Amino acid sequence: MYRVIIDSCGELFPEMLEDERFMNVPLTLEVGGEVIIDDEGFDQKSFLGKVKASPRGPKSSCPSPGKYLEAISKRVDKLMPGNNNHSDDKEHVYIVTLSAELSGSYNSAVVAKGMYEEAHDDKCIYVFNFIIAFIMYLFKAISTK
Repeated sequence: MYRVIIDSCGELFPEMLEDERFMNVPLTLEVGGEVIIDDEGFDQKSFLGKVKASPRGPKSSCPSPGKYLEAISKRVDKLMPGNNNHSDDKEHVYIVTLSAELSGSYNSAVVAKGMYEEAHDDKCIYVFNFIIAFIMYLFKAISTK
């Protein structure tokens, strides 16, 4: 079993969005005192209009370790097609974040991984510090196993 968790700087194909194994943990944006969650309801046109109208530039916040912990903790019962290579029964969780040089998202995911592993031993968790262009390489690697 596996799960792929990305922050909202990554993009998932529509079929991935319908698959419970794929999850997006959103960043938070702030403009003109309004907090906007970068999730499936994010309206880019509206956001850009607010940015243009605001005397100050927008701010962003990475997902908290707690948000990553929630995503890690979620149970997934769907098996990866054709994947019987793991000798254990552990779920494998792959977390792909915006580059650590650009955001605190990677560090939040690493903290969440540590928090989960302190209390549980039922998952193998991997955190990848990637620039967004490389995220599809991970999905390709997973699908070819």
